[in-house]
Amino acid sequence: MSAIIEIANKIFQPLIDLGAAPMMTIVLTLIALVFKVKPSRALEGGLKLGIAITGIGAIIDMLTNSFSQAMADFVARTGLSLNITDVGWAPLATIT
Repeated sequence: MSAIIEIANKIFQPLIDLGAAPMMTIVLTLIALVFKVKPSRALEGGLKLGIAITGIGAIIDMLTNSFSQAMADFVARTGLSLNITDVGWAPLATIT
């Protein structure tokens, strides 16, 4: 069983190392092709998803950098150190 997992890791690790946007572009394109979508439309959908993931990631990064001082002050005053960013439903709905 561990040999199968090692083989799967060797096959899929280069895809995972690409990052979220390229990986999801490839995955969505392949899924669309399985459902008999025209290749040009499948690639278009995959690219749009990759662009959306990149854009949302850039916005979250900009907001995190903009609010970093406020977050540091919050941690200093309350003693809470939260390491998860909840962006809410709106960005997730945009990606979907």
